[in-house]
Amino acid sequence: MSNAAPSRRATLGDTGRRFALAVAIAASVVVIGGWTARSASHPAPVTVLRGTADIVDDSGTNIGFHGRKVSGPALHVGAVYGSWDVAGASWFDGRTWHDSGIPACLGGGPAQPVELGVVEAAPNGDAPGRAVVVWLRCSGSP
Repeated sequence: MSNAAPSRRATLGDTGRRFALAVAIAASVVVIGGWTARSASHPAPVTVLRGTADIVDDSGTNIGFHGRKVSGPALHVGAVYGSWDVAGASWFDGRTWHDSGIPACLGGGPAQPVELGVVEAAPNGDAPGRAVVVWLRCSGSP
């Protein structure tokens, strides 16, 4: 019988150490997960502007815009009215999203109804902030 007691104590001791190790690993996962989530970048909120592109340059990359904010945060760096650079912005023609080319609705007519998706980069130190058009949706009515 003296052999049974030490082996049982060894098993209980091993179980206690395994439990402590499991708790330490679980705590590490929670701490690392919280740190990663805290340091991960979050998408910038989009401000949606609706109006008309009343002036379009020959390349179709800059527009004169007249409209209003319909959703999202207020713009602090850019003005709603005025010139917008739409080069590189994804655009929607009513059927498909496109990643290149000139938006179809900017090719004809004096004032084309559009929606712009705009995000802002805040100023940082001496670097200026900027509002950037990330998408343009050709729409039927301003």
